Amino acid sequence: MKSLRSKEPLFVHDGSFYRQLFAIALPIALQNLITQGVQMMDTLMLGKLGDSQISGVSTANQIYFIFSLFLFGITAGASVLCAQYWGKGDGKAVRQVMAIALRLSLLVGLIFLALVLLIPKQLLSIYTADESVIQNGLDYLSVVFPIYLTAAFSSAYMLLMRSAKNVYISLFSNLMTFVLNVFFNWVFIFGNLGAPALGVKGAALGTLIARGGEFVLMLIYCSFVEKKVGFRLKDLFSFHGGLFRDFLRYSLPVVANECAWGLGSSMSVALLGRMGKEVITANAISSNILQMLTVLLFGVANAALVIIGNEIGAGKREYARRCARTFEAISLLLGLLLAGLLILTRDPALTLFDVAEESREYAAAFITIMAVITPFQSYNLTAIVGLFRGGGDTRFGFFADTLGLWVYAIPIGAVLIFAFSSSPPTVYFAMRLEDVFKSAISFLRLRKGRWIRQVTRENQ
Repeated sequence: MKSLRSKEPLFVHDGSFYRQLFAIALPIALQNLITQGVQMMDTLMLGKLGDSQISGVSTANQIYFIFSLFLFGITAGASVLCAQYWGKGDGKAVRQVMAIALRLSLLVGLIFLALVLLIPKQLLSIYTADESVIQNGLDYLSVVFPIYLTAAFSSAYMLLMRSAKNVYISLFSNLMTFVLNVFFNWVFIFGNLGAPALGVKGAALGTLIARGGEFVLMLIYCSFVEKKVGFRLKDLFSFHGGLFRDFLRYSLPVVANECAWGLGSSMSVALLGRMGKEVITANAISSNILQMLTVLLFGVANAALVIIGNEIGAGKREYARRCARTFEAISLLLGLLLAGLLILTRDPALTLFDVAEESREYAAAFITIMAVITPFQSYNLTAIVGLFRGGGDTRFGFFADTLGLWVYAIPIGAVLIFAFSSSPPTVYFAMRLEDVFKSAISFLRLRKGRWIRQVTRENQ
């Protein structure tokens, strides 16, 4: 496989490429914006109650964060196969791969449901030793726990539909979830419209109602409405040994990648949590602001996976390489733009949160650091989540994230906290430098050109 040549144009001159990019990336970006909007509204409303409430819900959501990464790993791994089979025109194989992924997602949902019901305090204690934070987290989990099962189907189904360029049902569902969540949070957190003021439990009840509505919508859509892919619930019981082996081969590295990254990110939160609830609150606020501003990056990365996978499945390998070069350039330009937006919106955004002054100061420092790192984060996201996975090179992301987080970020964070008692901004900056390292090795991997691999079978 020859490498990309420097004389090739940086941007492809093909209108259909940009039409596909916008058709996939923008709805996914809007979907992610709505999802992050739900979390932002939770944080804003709970901020009226105090730092312990924000920190408790943020800590409890770390468990859901890990759960969602398992789902994303399973579905992203399946999307490697689905995107190439869809480009090849093999709808039957797409349905069979979806069935495999959904069965595994439901199994993961059952496991997390059991953990949250049986050992919630032990799980929360991983992230903090503050009893008030733990109690608020327990209150939240005692109400919200059913979503681990409902989301195992609805979230996984929506993610899988992206590989067939069906992104609008996800957008509509997330808009509905946002409206329901904000409304019922307002009702049950503060006791409006004659309802009891439940505080943290009210936030959990609002989330439960919203996610329940999402689950019902996905069941109806899957059973009676969706025609493009034609997946139905009865397909959950279809089996294909060859495809299952392919799924394990190409998806397990993605699942391992997401778990390595997710557990590493969660461990980073746990390390910061040992520095006090003000740091937990600051991290929750700054993360929400970052995620609100970087939703387009996730849209571009998912568009890269689908477009690159479709083109390789259709046998257009050289064109896929040229598209990858364009995606690299787009990711860097977006990263620089968003770095500027983070700096410009930092102070106005922080005025929205009614938290302790120390939490606000830490959050301001964290956002400044995020701005410096965002161009590297943007490049990594497009390369690892989009290009490598769409190209069938699913193992590289696991390698990069394992080195970046587990070999560098977590050890350096632990040393700075426990051996040198460094300040929270110093620790945060040192740990976030792992994105710079991953950018370098991702760039070299793309230059070698060995990441494009055909993963489809004949005659499914």
